Amino acid sequence: FHAIQHQHISAESDCCLPVSHRCAWLMSPRRSMKSITRALLIAGCCLFPFIHPRRHGASAASDSSEEAAASSSFVIAGYLPDYRSYIDVNATAMHLTDLMLFSLTPESIILRTSSSSPGEGCCLSSDHYDQIRKARAYKRERRRRSSERIRLLLTVGGAGRSDGFRDVVTGKPQIQRQFLKNLVQLCRDEELDGIDLDFEGIQSLSDWNAYRKFLSTASTYLHRARPRLLLTVALHPGQFLSSHACQSVDRVHVMTYDMMAGRGSDDERADHHASLRSAGEALSEFARNGCPPSKLVMGIPAYGRHGKNAGLVRTYSEVVDEMIRND
Repeated sequence: FHAIQHQHISAESDCCLPVSHRCAWLMSPRRSMKSITRALLIAGCCLFPFIHPRRHGASAASDSSEEAAASSSFVIAGYLPDYRSYIDVNATAMHLTDLMLFSLTPESIILRTSSSSPGEGCCLSSDHYDQIRKARAYKRERRRRSSERIRLLLTVGGAGRSDGFRDVVTGKPQIQRQFLKNLVQLCRDEELDGIDLDFEGIQSLSDWNAYRKFLSTASTYLHRARPRLLLTVALHPGQFLSSHACQSVDRVHVMTYDMMAGRGSDDERADHHASLRSAGEALSEFARNGCPPSKLVMGIPAYGRHGKNAGLVRTYSEVVDEMIRND
């Protein structure tokens, strides 16, 4: 379960942001982070909600009620990986404004043709799209008196699924246009509201610069679509966008977790892969490098790593289950 809460905090204010899903967080931001837009991400293994202030015109909504919902103060979004589709998505959707389906590989987008099965490829099937559309309908039916809606986005890439990105971002303009054209058509076919890009494992500075340039191109293409489509991007700490690229995208999801540097040292952060201090420093660096704080979303994991074996992972729900069994 992954969640982000993102809101503006004044220099004089404090707050507590509770989020729960078989576990609960209660967090009071530190004064040292008061200049940064606050965000809370519970980043585990099946859902990643994001709460983030909306900017005028940043919605793919097409009618007045949906536009009203899109302009609300917060976005609460979550990633649903294909390998966690067994969860109760309908119940989860009641707490979200955005649901991102994870994920398709870039090559499956490039190879998509008019004869392709709608939305299919590694690693999604039509059943996954049906599942999130049903979740949207479920929430709409139970919130008929409310202007709340849930936007559906598709993630492209991610860890182990990003190999095809290089061919796109360094490719000829016609390859990029075809990739973006197919994405727009996929959003129309599957009734999606936008795209989330996650290029993992970038190997060279030239590829990184090409990716930053491509984000601006993708933003123009998606934002000109009718209805307008959202573009979000997931980045690791230290992967700074140019000011232009950062202005182009709707949100920057900073993956401030799995930060294992310094492990085994005397640094107070060494035993934590996502300490508040490390996360605050990462966000401050993004802001200093030209990304508006209002677009930054901070990640806080809902899973832990073993102190001696970082490859051993437990989600908080698994920890709670184990505690209950052993009680």
